[in-house]
Amino acid sequence: MSTKIRILVILLFAFTGCVRRHWGVSPVATTMPPPTEEAAVIVFLAPRGRPAPVFEVFDDRDEFIGFVDRNTKVARRIPPGTHLFMVVGESADFLRADVAAGKTYYARAVPRMGWWVARFSLLPIKAAELSSERFAEWEREAQLVEKNARADTWVEPRMIRIANKRQANLAKWKRKSAEALERYTLRPEDGR
Repeated sequence: MSTKIRILVILLFAFTGCVRRHWGVSPVATTMPPPTEEAAVIVFLAPRGRPAPVFEVFDDRDEFIGFVDRNTKVARRIPPGTHLFMVVGESADFLRADVAAGKTYYARAVPRMGWWVARFSLLPIKAAELSSERFAEWEREAQLVEKNARADTWVEPRMIRIANKRQANLAKWKRKSAEALERYTLRPEDGR
């Protein structure tokens, strides 16, 4: 491996490791919030593997849920019903979730190449995958994190840009075929 590539890899690892400290993500000492009779839980995770940039997740009210980077997860209680979550990178992509109270649902972030920075997709983890060894490893190894005050401070001045990405990319997302949209949808039966 050339010296330049080694330096690039070291910088990339250093950057992704610093995100939690500098961009407002704190490890959570407790366990994930359990679902209740009135609420479901949705978990966004980024499995370990090749280094990936940080992604930002928002709910259908443009409320910032948090940052997730490689080998972390963020959880949120949500009311039952249909929700649309957004992940932001160079562009925005979406995940529709039709959830039932009392269940936990999972989605994973998948980075892909963009022109300047990474793009992301949120892929639902369907019911059949929840019993796989691969999912068990992702869930076991991903550290639960939550946003802190620094995260909201970082996101706040970027909200106009984020809203513009939502508007531009949601129109494209809605024009996808029914089969393509199903690929980005969690159904009530996908929870556990």
